Amino acid sequence: MTNNVVRLRQQDRVFAAPILTDDLDAFIPLARKLLEKAVKRQDRNLDMNDVISDLYAGRSALWLVYIGDTLVAAITTSVVRHPRRSTLFIEFVGGSRLKEWMEYVIGMFVHVAKDAGLDGIETDGRKGFERIYPETFKITHSHYEMEF
Repeated sequence: MTNNVVRLRQQDRVFAAPILTDDLDAFIPLARKLLEKAVKRQDRNLDMNDVISDLYAGRSALWLVYIGDTLVAAITTSVVRHPRRSTLFIEFVGGSRLKEWMEYVIGMFVHVAKDAGLDGIETDGRKGFERIYPETFKITHSHYEMEF
């Protein structure tokens, strides 16, 4: 007997959601594990306790990213108010399987930022393998912006 039906493989759904301040107690332990490495890169300026304090104070927002039922990433964001524009700033990203969820999350952040009347999205990221002026400056990251 021949089978003439194409079998499609169902992909796990990507889902990201903000965690409300009232729910932080339940999710901080999970987010902490995912964010620790990213926060550690900034340890000259802050530590995990500072990040958590900003979440509880409402200065930052926590987002959790799931693929299917599996928690794969945590992200913190804030709003930056420049004199001439305001942006959604992606502060910290920690987790795994980035290629599977990043496009979805950036699309979601664009929607959220536009709905909030913001002018764009900003984030900092590490630059790999770049060595310019090694005796005088240490390159630690790059700054990225998306304007609407």
